[in-house]
Amino acid sequence: MDMKAYYLKLFFIFVVSGVVCIHRGEWAPKHPYNFAVQLFFNNGTFLCGGSIGSEDQILSALHCVENLDKYDFFIRVGGYELGAGRIYYVDDILPHPDIRYDACIINLTTKIKFDDKEHPSQIIGIPSMATPLPSTFLFIGWGRVGEKQPPAPFLKMISLPRVPFERCQRFSFPPSCLCAGFDIPADGQGAPCEADSGGALFTENPFLLWKAKFKGILSITSEKKDCDKSGIVNGGISTTQPLVSRWLRQKLHKPHVPQIFE
Repeated sequence: MDMKAYYLKLFFIFVVSGVVCIHRGEWAPKHPYNFAVQLFFNNGTFLCGGSIGSEDQILSALHCVENLDKYDFFIRVGGYELGAGRIYYVDDILPHPDIRYDACIINLTTKIKFDDKEHPSQIIGIPSMATPLPSTFLFIGWGRVGEKQPPAPFLKMISLPRVPFERCQRFSFPPSCLCAGFDIPADGQGAPCEADSGGALFTENPFLLWKAKFKGILSITSEKKDCDKSGIVNGGISTTQPLVSRWLRQKLHKPHVPQIFE
């Protein structure tokens, strides 16, 4: 497996318990990120985030659903507010064959209605090849706004700087990992915290700013202690993105990548 930072990496953090959130950050614009979806337990509790990968498939973090039956949760698509959006049900869950990637595809029982004006949605672009690793990433989600706080009522976003590979290794993460985030989040910065797992790490297309290029799937570390102090540890860990993107492109139903992303 290629560990070099010349390649885009998938943004992952392995978890023992709990799910991930955007602490601080800012409110996301209402419509540009309609690929983001919400996973809920059947009792209405927010579970994780995800992204639309094809007309009937969702990308998310494996640890969010690996111990669940398909009847234990459902997906909301096209909602900006937490708990909003059209409901879709799960047909089955396809995990990545290597559990270290913490990735899965959730197949839906019905196709997503992309012409739904009340709940607009779009497919996120999956790169067809490796490209240079960006200096910053974008992440969006409805995760908790702080330790022991409720999930965000509306979609939030945050920009996280990439951390040099050598510094990332000081945190005793697996050698395949890459970190992003701030050493200690200062006022106005922030970090992922609790309940954002499964959402996409991405960069925006410079020519079509309302489109997004997939870079990975967020999880959270079990080493997280305090959203205000944990900094880079909360920022994220990643594994090599080209390998996972190749798997996604093989398993996602076509059409799964808008031509603009090719």
